[in-house]
Amino acid sequence: MTNLSYMQNNYSTNAHIFRVFILIGIAIAFYVYLFNFKNLSEGELISWIPAWFFPLVIGYYGFVANRVLEKREKTGVEKASDFVFEIAKSSIGIWALPILILLHIPFLFIAIRNAWLTAFLGALFWVLVIYMFLEHVFPYL
Repeated sequence: MTNLSYMQNNYSTNAHIFRVFILIGIAIAFYVYLFNFKNLSEGELISWIPAWFFPLVIGYYGFVANRVLEKREKTGVEKASDFVFEIAKSSIGIWALPILILLHIPFLFIAIRNAWLTAFLGALFWVLVIYMFLEHVFPYL
């Protein structure tokens, strides 16, 4: 087996695993907010955020990083952030540019060398954002 075919298989396996993370996050969010919403207090709803948000974020950032690594290997281009924005624009369209920029801020600071590391660093970024929001903004709403 050549190195290229091994890497392609690895990209495929990682993509499936990251999709599972996304599905787990969506499933937990659906359960909490569609089926169990009335049974939970505001504090309990907030405490459920990490249970659905972090699998979703890890899956998303890992999936995008995996696609960037795969495309970078095929083209040989080193600048990963260009790939991220091109992939995202082609996926959701230009009308969602503000959301696109917000979602992809971590990719501007993370050198994409490993999809798993990128996924966890992206999740760490959002841990800090959510913590700042819940500690410094949410109590005053």
